[in-house]
Amino acid sequence: MPVTPHSYQAVLDEHRRRLDRLIDRRGVAAVKRIYDQAQAEMVRKITRMAPRSSQSFTAYQRNVILAQIRQGQALMARRLAGEIGDLSKEAQTEALRGLEGMLATLEKQYRGTTPVLPTVEASRFAGVVDAKRTSLLVQHNTSVARYGSSLIGKMENQMSMGLVQNETSGETIDRIESVADVEWWQAERIVRTESAAAMNSTMADGLASAREVLPDLEMRWSEHIDMATGVPLDRRVAVDSIAMDGQLAIPGALFTMPATAPRGTLDKPGDTQVPDSLAGRSFAAPPSRPNGREVLMPWRPGWGLPAWRWQGRRVFVR
Repeated sequence: MPVTPHSYQAVLDEHRRRLDRLIDRRGVAAVKRIYDQAQAEMVRKITRMAPRSSQSFTAYQRNVILAQIRQGQALMARRLAGEIGDLSKEAQTEALRGLEGMLATLEKQYRGTTPVLPTVEASRFAGVVDAKRTSLLVQHNTSVARYGSSLIGKMENQMSMGLVQNETSGETIDRIESVADVEWWQAERIVRTESAAAMNSTMADGLASAREVLPDLEMRWSEHIDMATGVPLDRRVAVDSIAMDGQLAIPGALFTMPATAPRGTLDKPGDTQVPDSLAGRSFAAPPSRPNGREVLMPWRPGWGLPAWRWQGRRVFVR
């Protein structure tokens, strides 16, 4: 009995829900608490150095406060990187456990059997997770450090504007606080992107391991698109996502972004051109850009599911 697009879509949707639960209930909320605490602590310290008053903000105060901002953002970056590191490890674990469940469901439907994956052994499971830890932690630290540097630059600019406009110390500190409030969205984006990257890269490794018992198993790039119709599920789906949906790659190989999509978005159905900044790029695993919602899924020939390989053009297979 072939796996139907409807049944595969159900497995895919459940996989997405697991990732969303991890990010929203565990990740974003925890990182927001750390972020708010770090920024509030920084503001308390700089307020002691430049009490809110009606006196003009001075260049001396700017230099003293800038040193404190740098210290505060460095501390925040370390805390965020640690929390995101813990979260990404949970995402890795969720990926491997999810893969076992997916293959059990899909193979039982197709063949009436349940494969026993190598990762059911604790040592193999831990080995797949640990293989990615160093590179993931480096990536987390890099992303958060870059973000911290951006915050420092924007806070420094706001102090310079306070000086130029002869504002009070209180008004200038308000400017600094507003940067922290306005720029939270970037921290949230890092949480979502890094968690998705951890889950998908570990899924790729899990699929490579699973090929020991299912040699024809491949990776399927799955976007927020209905499998049966190919229609985007909401208006957030961009043309590059439509271009990638359903592409196959053997674990360890790369996916390629085509220059065009088979159809346009819900808002622009006639626009099938992928942005030049993405066209032709290769990816080992999703996401292909920040905040991407695409995920890796298992795929086998004979399941009867639509998919394609990139060979300079789309070559469709089932």
